[in-house]
Amino acid sequence: MRAIFLIALIASACGGAAPQSSSAALGTPTTVSGHVVFNGSTLSAPHAMAGVTVKITPLRIDALTPAPPPVGVEADGAFKVTGVAPGTYWLSASVEASAGEEPAWTILTVTSSGRDALDVPVSVRSGEPVTDAVVTMTDRPTHISGVLRDAAGQTTGNAYVVLIPVARTAWSRGSPRLHDPVRPDAEGHYEIRGFPPGSYLIKAVPTLDLATWTEPESLDRLAAGALRTTLLEGSRRGQALILR
Repeated sequence: MRAIFLIALIASACGGAAPQSSSAALGTPTTVSGHVVFNGSTLSAPHAMAGVTVKITPLRIDALTPAPPPVGVEADGAFKVTGVAPGTYWLSASVEASAGEEPAWTILTVTSSGRDALDVPVSVRSGEPVTDAVVTMTDRPTHISGVLRDAAGQTTGNAYVVLIPVARTAWSRGSPRLHDPVRPDAEGHYEIRGFPPGSYLIKAVPTLDLATWTEPESLDRLAAGALRTTLLEGSRRGQALILR
């Protein structure tokens, strides 16, 4: 990992103190390691973990807390991300799908030190490795679908459907519980699959700023008037929506 040095040009304003590199502010980079576990009902784990990657995403990506690149997984499911700056991170895993197909495996749970890391991100401290992270994958994805209608009762596809976690601690870009919004088809049919099991709010909106919708202020507005739903592993829920 390259060290990025920020040169202070205002030493006189700081009592003549010597400039510090950003590595001093960052602390000591460390590692995040653990295992990816496959909880299959009909499928076997990918052979030799081919196509399995692990990604950690800082809550805020900047020069002081860059996002490490995704890493592969060993044949026994072990992974290690190196050069991780101190900070707070979301941890996720994915399995490469064939072109044009939905992923066969989706996230079931994420834990670190035995605690939930889907609703609360992982805290990485200076020089202290995280060694016990576990991402459990399932071949029984969650699924919710339905038909969107406008206020006059007519089907419409001119909207976005968003699914927002009830837990506000998961309200940030990179959270495994926040996926891209979906657009219904011309007849108003929408389908969302593969979210980790849990409690969510679902809503249809006519317009959406895709660059800022995961900001807490935007999610607050989206959550107002949304319907609450619970997605279980392998569940298939139907939910009609009204565009207001």
